[in-house]
Amino acid sequence: MMSIWDRITGRRGSSGKGAPLAGHAELHARAEAGDADAMVEYALLLVDDNPAESTAWLRRAADTGHPQGSYYLGVVLNDEGDVDGAREQWRRATDAGYTPAMHILGFTLYEAGEVDLAKQHWRRAVDGGNADSMVFLAMRLLQEGDADGGRALLERAAALGNQLAVEGLAQLDTSDGRGS
Repeated sequence: MMSIWDRITGRRGSSGKGAPLAGHAELHARAEAGDADAMVEYALLLVDDNPAESTAWLRRAADTGHPQGSYYLGVVLNDEGDVDGAREQWRRATDAGYTPAMHILGFTLYEAGEVDLAKQHWRRAVDGGNADSMVFLAMRLLQEGDADGGRALLERAAALGNQLAVEGLAQLDTSDGRGS
């Protein structure tokens, strides 16, 4: 099973090549100078070859209040089993308006049985245009019997190109007798 980190970054694990970042001296210098965007970008370059240093750069970025740094640090902490630490980082990113954090926090809250709180986070992410949250919230609304609300969210997500939404609409159409 792929970790959340691997799913987000599209990576399949460490390449084991060492630290091949000689060509990234300028990015490293910007990160060292306190540029939080550079810290996150540099951390993402390091993730396969030096996960500990990658995490340290994410922590530095998160400590500056950088929402993307908090988001990715939360992913790392979650993959390491520190669910509470991950949630804290995702809350920080959510408070800063970072919609991917709203989605993932909603997902982990849902998994923990905190359905109403999960739905609140998904609604905020939906307001920010997050298609994945549209699908998750739609499925929850459908389970709760709100067919119109669920369908509307699936239609919005499908219009954004979300394949799960397209498939969900096809299943709804078949069950409603609308499909072929």
